[in-house]
Amino acid sequence: MVKEYVKTIGLMSGRSPGKTCMKMLHNNKYDDFEPFKTPFLDRGGGCGASMRCACIGLAYGLDEIETLIEVSIEASRVTHHNPIGYLGGVMAALFTRLALEQIDPNIWMAIFLENKEKVKQYLIKSKREVKKNLGNNFKEFYEKCEGYIKTR
Repeated sequence: MVKEYVKTIGLMSGRSPGKTCMKMLHNNKYDDFEPFKTPFLDRGGGCGASMRCACIGLAYGLDEIETLIEVSIEASRVTHHNPIGYLGGVMAALFTRLALEQIDPNIWMAIFLENKEKVKQYLIKSKREVKKNLGNNFKEFYEKCEGYIKTR
């Protein structure tokens, strides 16, 4: 997936890719890139990961939630290796699946929160800068989601 995505650099004209996305794609293109080694970014926001991950919700059902989580995290980390980026990717994939399952949108955020431990376990299992991945941005993202539910 990473190698194919890097090949798309030349197709980005007119599509307004974000700065983080293009920086990481160019780094991956010119360095001796190894999949699953994209460095952690202290600032990893943007919508590129979310846009890329919505289609993952088409591929994996709720009975494959762990795989949906893992694939969406890794698809996001290609360019957005920060919880703000890849958790948005997980959310996009999961919400796409929930829409296909015709689950009431009013409970989507609760379902996302119910799967926090599965996300955490995958991040530990991946052994990639675990302390940073479970740090402040991870906690803040989930706190914002919990706040969203409280306000509704």
